[in-house]
Amino acid sequence: MARSESEHLGREIAKSTAINWGTTAPFEIVGDLQIKRVGFADLHVVRIQIACKDEDLRAITPIARQIVYRELEAHGLESEILEFTPTVGCESSRRYKFTDCNESSPTKGKGKFGKLRHWTFEIKKEHYGHFEWDWKSGRFPERKAS
Repeated sequence: MARSESEHLGREIAKSTAINWGTTAPFEIVGDLQIKRVGFADLHVVRIQIACKDEDLRAITPIARQIVYRELEAHGLESEILEFTPTVGCESSRRYKFTDCNESSPTKGKGKFGKLRHWTFEIKKEHYGHFEWDWKSGRFPERKAS
């Protein structure tokens, strides 16, 4: 399967409300999605923060993508406005205590230690206008009526 075909399939699955990516990895979503400009290159990005263990990064990436894509869809925006592969960063090297909120995890509701990570999806330049921007942050457009 060509990369563009597999990426298209990945996007469709991620934004689907009928399919949920699953993992038993413990994690907690911290805060709301952020739309911001970052770095010296002034990149426009959508960012989600999730607390998790180091060994669970690969398992959490499809879940982060699904959350971001579904939020875009709720605002009437297509997932194609974002780069498919996110950058994963760490807020700090310190341990972070979080409560496992994963419905599929056997330790749901229990305290865990990990790191606070952010998954950053770059907005493609031609789509900057889909958001309302001030100096360093952006907002989704008004939600479309269902």
